[in-house]
Amino acid sequence: MKILHCRYGDLYLGVVPQLGAALSYFYRLVEGQREDILRPASPAALAQREVCGTASFPLLPFCNRIRDGRFEFNGQRYQLAANLPPSAHAIHGVGWQSAWTVQACNTDAVSLVLDYVPEAGIPRWPWRFRAELEYRLDAQGLRVRTRLLNQDSHAMPFGIGHHPYFPRRTGQLSQAQVSAMWDSDAERLPTRLSSPPFLSELAQGIDLNALDLDHHFCGWDGRARLLTANHAPSLELYADAHFSFLNVYSPHDANFFCLEPVSQVADASNLLVKGFDIKEVGGGVLLPGERYEAVWGMRGV
Repeated sequence: MKILHCRYGDLYLGVVPQLGAALSYFYRLVEGQREDILRPASPAALAQREVCGTASFPLLPFCNRIRDGRFEFNGQRYQLAANLPPSAHAIHGVGWQSAWTVQACNTDAVSLVLDYVPEAGIPRWPWRFRAELEYRLDAQGLRVRTRLLNQDSHAMPFGIGHHPYFPRRTGQLSQAQVSAMWDSDAERLPTRLSSPPFLSELAQGIDLNALDLDHHFCGWDGRARLLTANHAPSLELYADAHFSFLNVYSPHDANFFCLEPVSQVADASNLLVKGFDIKEVGGGVLLPGERYEAVWGMRGV
């Protein structure tokens, strides 16, 4: 599995184009010692092509799950292939399970492209599109730019995001400003909006080690910070206005947690049909030939 290595100052990044454009590592040197900013991929995960075992991977052209792979758009019903057995749902889009082509590779940046054509039979996605992804290191940290182009002859619904895995550390707090949370069912799919008491705690900084979460949050202001036990900031995840939702995945028995910047909640198309507002579920529509671009990243503070 070929890894493209980037460096800027004390920051180091590994990109795996053939494995869903995933990151294999992102770390910094502190007084000569390696400090993993993201959970590094193990040699076994890379050898077995386990994208969920990497440090981070892109979500496109939809985010998280679509219930049973079925949804309705513009009056037509679609069926997507279940792509992560034994789950019956369509999960995370198609980018993470595709080989990307390298457009450019420099010391501090990698640019990748994916031209997707629907498979015969039940496709993973029914529309043709091109995705472009740029990872760039700079003096502040990591900057990720995603572009999505509808190459089909019909309008296409879409959502984009990223799935970074952060290593758990004793006493570490997570801080984010959000307005509401989507409650989830047993399938980890959104059902209704709520305002649990810990939203205010999250705004101040909360220990995710004490929680078992896989939920989407609305009204995110595009900033999420990792804090030390004494509330000193150690890292900031930032995103532009296209990412107004944050998914928090924090299984209680894992050595990681995820803060995922996304432009839509899981199962967004089906929630729209149920009468929820576009501002509550996110996502969008790309007309033929139309392009969408969004940026997120991580920086030290």
